[in-house]
Amino acid sequence: MKTEKKKVNDILYSAMKVIFELEKTRQKTFGVNTHEIYLLEYILQNGRQTITSIKNFLNLPFFNVSRITDRLAEKGLVKKTRLEENRKFVSVEITPEGEKLLDEIKKFHYSIIESEEDSLTYSDIEKISEFLKKIEILLSKFQ
Repeated sequence: MKTEKKKVNDILYSAMKVIFELEKTRQKTFGVNTHEIYLLEYILQNGRQTITSIKNFLNLPFFNVSRITDRLAEKGLVKKTRLEENRKFVSVEITPEGEKLLDEIKKFHYSIIESEEDSLTYSDIEKISEFLKKIEILLSKFQ
């Protein structure tokens, strides 16, 4: 059992290391960090959102969410608007520039897989996908 635990820990550590390196490369290449990418993707999939809904989605304090949305607005990737019905609420929506950036990031992700296309079979990709879904379920228990 101890060997299995070590093996699982080694796998998780390796996965985290690879993801960390990917995140560093994405940030250097596209100028946005992981929270910013998740926020843009969330708004793209769900439409205009309030700061409160973004805070709940990212599970971050209001202050951090405000800073993230301010940075994205300065880059022209989102538009922040005070809601007319309640001026204390701010809505955030993705701009065409934000959508374009997400498309570029997705193409970057696809290029990683395509660069290994000769060494990865469809079956390999399916196995990786299943494994990642299991990891996601496992790690979601700790949120």
